[in-house]
Amino acid sequence: MYESVSRYLIDDPWRRMEKIIALSYDKLPYHLRACFLYFGMFPEDFEIPVRELIRMWIAEGFIQQKSSVTLEEIAENYLEDLINRNLVRVDKRTLDGRVKTCRIHDMLRDFCIKEAGNERENFLQEMKRSSDGFEPSIAEVQNFRRVCIHSNFLSFITSNPYGPRTRSLCCFSTEEITLLPENVASIPKAFKLLRVLAVMPVVFTRFPLDLTQLIHLKYIALSSTFKVLPEVLTKLWNLQTLIIHTTSRSLKVKADIWQMIQLRYLKTNASITLVERQQAKQKLQNSKPFITYHRKLHGGLVCQSSQPEGTGH
Repeated sequence: MYESVSRYLIDDPWRRMEKIIALSYDKLPYHLRACFLYFGMFPEDFEIPVRELIRMWIAEGFIQQKSSVTLEEIAENYLEDLINRNLVRVDKRTLDGRVKTCRIHDMLRDFCIKEAGNERENFLQEMKRSSDGFEPSIAEVQNFRRVCIHSNFLSFITSNPYGPRTRSLCCFSTEEITLLPENVASIPKAFKLLRVLAVMPVVFTRFPLDLTQLIHLKYIALSSTFKVLPEVLTKLWNLQTLIIHTTSRSLKVKADIWQMIQLRYLKTNASITLVERQQAKQKLQNSKPFITYHRKLHGGLVCQSSQPEGTGH
């Protein structure tokens, strides 16, 4: 008996570990399962910014509202629960002890992708380049509620994917990607129900106006060379989070963000000039800066910039 068990552990350690992970997953409360499986959206050994992760969870509707507690606080508690169960590893903490970045072990990530991609769930799918195109096939994208692709993103978009059920489209490639206008236009045509668009490796020369057709969008993260956020951005009335990394030193926000009552978090590495309303000035004057410049605006909106000195009043 001892020899057979030893042989089992030596010959098939992955199978044993997979069973342990599956057991841990089965013991998870229902509200934590979607949050855990969502880690499969990120590449192997990826350092995940917790602030962005939490806002993606919120955009997806994974966080259950409770009275007198913010969604962000609830989401942080969810994450701490996953950490305490050894399913997520803390990478960095802030000075006050909160989790700043985290990671997930490769074996746990593999489990997330496998569990989330089964026919019953179709929770998420990682698209990989193959000799015949992509694996799974482009035609199968229509079945998946969340799609991640970390290489060959341009090839993926130009392959005319169609995801009528897709809520999240994420790319965390290490390569910089440039899309032609017609490529950008294909995104809202293919993914009409998108809530989360996290495509930081994709560089836009102007704000992609076609994205304003995605009225369900709650989370956008992208890179750019542009200097202006146009007024048409206001059409994204469901938007909660907007993250823009730009090569420009300044970013002028022409959009009337005071009308975007769902917007809670605006982050950029440039200095921000806001088109302000008279009744909001007092709030702005009374706001206090954080370590990386934040402004508390209407309804709890946090405006973050790494270059506060250029922000307009």
